[in-house]
Amino acid sequence: MKLARIICLALSLLLLLCAVPFAAAADEGEVIYENDFSDPATLADFNQYRVNFEIRDGALYVAGPAEGIDIASFGWLIYNKDVAVKDYQVDVDVYNFRTAAGIVARADMDLVGGESNNHFAGYIGFISNNGKSGAMGGSKPEDVSGYLGNFTDMYGQSSVLATGLEPGCNAHLCFSLKDDVLRLVISDPSDKAVLYDVTCYDTNWTEGSFGLRVKLTNGSESNIDNVYFDNFKVTALTSGGAAAETEAPETETPETAGQDETAPAETEAIGETRPAETKAAETKAAETKANDTKAAAGTEATGTKPAGQSGSDKGIPAYVWAIVGVVAAAAIACGAILAKKKKN
Repeated sequence: MKLARIICLALSLLLLLCAVPFAAAADEGEVIYENDFSDPATLADFNQYRVNFEIRDGALYVAGPAEGIDIASFGWLIYNKDVAVKDYQVDVDVYNFRTAAGIVARADMDLVGGESNNHFAGYIGFISNNGKSGAMGGSKPEDVSGYLGNFTDMYGQSSVLATGLEPGCNAHLCFSLKDDVLRLVISDPSDKAVLYDVTCYDTNWTEGSFGLRVKLTNGSESNIDNVYFDNFKVTALTSGGAAAETEAPETETPETAGQDETAPAETEAIGETRPAETKAAETKAAETKANDTKAAAGTEATGTKPAGQSGSDKGIPAYVWAIVGVVAAAAIACGAILAKKKKN
């Protein structure tokens, strides 16, 4: 009888220990899309707007403006296949940015176009026009030719904060979206030091595709044949509330970037003259695979939302219930064995 009891206890403990790693892995999320830009044919996964992109030497480069587009304009490319989830994070390394460069998320493919600098029809998390700050913003849903403005965080502070970076640097961007919570983390790809980490709230764009956005030139600085992207990865957010952990550490300080071509002068000025509004982020001259630069676009600030409303709870995965069922069945079987032994 002692032996049967020991066997039952060992079986139950073994099954419970097996369940632990599965439950932890479920929170990491599923990879929706990944591209290291080693294959030029994968450029067909994206639609390009206003700017010509090229994959060469194992990276995604900005080759120049599309026909008829001004050299100081913005352009983007958007993943052109179905995106089944609305909550995800986008990671990318940006090298040798000279002006605005960043991530597009929740882009409505029915509205995305090339008519203006803001027709990406979704959200952007980016490095500013002057290459020194980070910021978040979005297109206006009622008129995607317009810009929602650079967002404010839950304290009413501008998302435009200095990063300590300069044109010609490198950066890792992680832009995550969970319900109405938007978080942008910018870090140094060489040592993972966080240079910017800001969370904002917005409800204008609830689902859609993802991609990258750049500004071609800003004054004497040019992204053309300079900036390039690598290690592009999109991961579903499956844990409730907080965004998944990113490769990038935390940071604070960016400025803003441009808006549509109907107001080119205003585009470059926005955010660059205002001082950083929070503690200055440590500056790191990221080691360059080439010189790096990033930028993004934005303008007026949007409203804020109180903290504590960061997403919905995640349901328990089916396989966890299956493991619980197996453990329960094992316990019942052990109980039966023990009862039979006692009776005998």
